[in-house]
Amino acid sequence: MSTYAVKPLTHPIRAVVHLPGAVGLTQRAMVAAALADGTSQLSNVAMTDQVRDLTDMLRSLGVSIRLDEAPGRLDIAGTGGYWPNSEANLFFQRDETIMHLIAAACCLGRGRYRLNAAEPLREMPVKTLLDALIDLGATLACAGRPGHLPIQVLGAGLRGGTVRGAFSTSAISAVLLVAPCAQSDVFVELAGSAVEPCEPATTLAVMETFGVQVVADGMQRFIVPAPQRYRAATCSVEPDAAIAGCFLAAPAIAGGTVTVEGIITPSVQADTGFINALEQMGCRVERSAMGISVAGPDQAGRLGGIEVDLTSMPDAAVTLAVLALFADGPTRIRNIAPLPGRHPERITNLARELTRLGAKVELVGDSLTIVPPRRIQPATIDPHGDARLAASFTLVGLATAGIVIRDPQCVRELFPEFFTHLERMCL
Repeated sequence: MSTYAVKPLTHPIRAVVHLPGAVGLTQRAMVAAALADGTSQLSNVAMTDQVRDLTDMLRSLGVSIRLDEAPGRLDIAGTGGYWPNSEANLFFQRDETIMHLIAAACCLGRGRYRLNAAEPLREMPVKTLLDALIDLGATLACAGRPGHLPIQVLGAGLRGGTVRGAFSTSAISAVLLVAPCAQSDVFVELAGSAVEPCEPATTLAVMETFGVQVVADGMQRFIVPAPQRYRAATCSVEPDAAIAGCFLAAPAIAGGTVTVEGIITPSVQADTGFINALEQMGCRVERSAMGISVAGPDQAGRLGGIEVDLTSMPDAAVTLAVLALFADGPTRIRNIAPLPGRHPERITNLARELTRLGAKVELVGDSLTIVPPRRIQPATIDPHGDARLAASFTLVGLATAGIVIRDPQCVRELFPEFFTHLERMCL
């Protein structure tokens, strides 16, 4: 297994960083654009494996897509709410979100669509999503275990109606995105769902960009008037706020100033709230229409330990926990449990690697308390295939000699060019 040895900095950072668009925003925009009237142009697209896979899936349904990787641009010729191809065999390799989005999208077709997946996706239950689609008038059947892929969809459009369930993040996005194409209004209620409050808001913002309106009641109940038609749009995808957080955290550790272009506040991405945590720890933050700038704490002091609730942005817990290693007191992070299907061992692995660096860590329920060490210990960090752990623990090496990251390639899941951008930023 390969490793990445982090080179400590010998000078404060002074950098302006331009990051590609958020993968989740890109995926949702691609589906809306594919269903729209007219041709949409998406710029600042994250050219990840997930985006390439979704491009292939939509092409299999008959969508014409021009992909230009160098500038990160997609030109998508919308199909007006139906799929030109009446038959397709679709195989999902790696991404649960794509599996959910395409399963729902196929119900809008007029034909037969067979969906299957590689392990471990085939082990992931999709019953809640399938039940919701059936309630909306879809005709589909599981070809193997009930509630799992493979499935067969007999596309005949969606009737509309009411759905209620404990949806996952990507499942609720899938239902909302196809709802405007139903024959009559769709009513959606989240019941005991482990969904971040920002996720429906993110999907609704994308839908609004493409001309569709939804009535939301506290991000728990939604009325989607139907039928509506998506309209083609030209838009730049906002950078991933969680990835931006890694770069904005660098000066908190190594000193200096980093500006990330394109990140704005307020934003539909709840992870921009991480910037508030940086301010609480003693960093100086400047917000503008161009982006966000973060300067490390004054030379007279270190970062301050804080207590913070991350209910709305649990993914930010990893980077915040790494910053806690450099604080002058304990940091307590509450409500950090990962969502189902998202690296369920993330918090346990995070605590283990923090301990490897010399911190005292107490994990009780959904709360993590980190007492920083007097001196951070050199260590080889195992991210356990989790891109967020790999990216965040790399920051430790900017100020500490002897930090090595195992399996650095796992960052491809989050941002394939992470290390290239980090090294460029640190020049």
